Amino acid sequence: MKPVVVKLYGLFPTTKRRYVWTMIFTLLIVAASVCWARFFLKLPLPWEDEQPPRKLADLWLARNFYWLVLGGLLLGLLDGIFVFCRFARAEARQRMNPSPPPSTP
Repeated sequence: MKPVVVKLYGLFPTTKRRYVWTMIFTLLIVAASVCWARFFLKLPLPWEDEQPPRKLADLWLARNFYWLVLGGLLLGLLDGIFVFCRFARAEARQRMNPSPPPSTP
């Protein structure tokens, strides 16, 4: 069977394998940015009582960085659920209507 191709957001044709690799790559970028914020920028975690460094304390992004990351992860999870449902529907449709084998001359 051919791999199923689904258009993400109606724009980008992708296979399930490519989508999974994209999600893994995105999680690696998120993990790297959290490590960068934690260890290089010294942003405290939300449950710690420390204040962000003085240079960053006035920035809204610095104060809410971890909450923005959490919100992005939840939106990515929701997106993944909908996309994998679309893949499941397309795979079921492909099993119901298999394409004819290519004819050889």
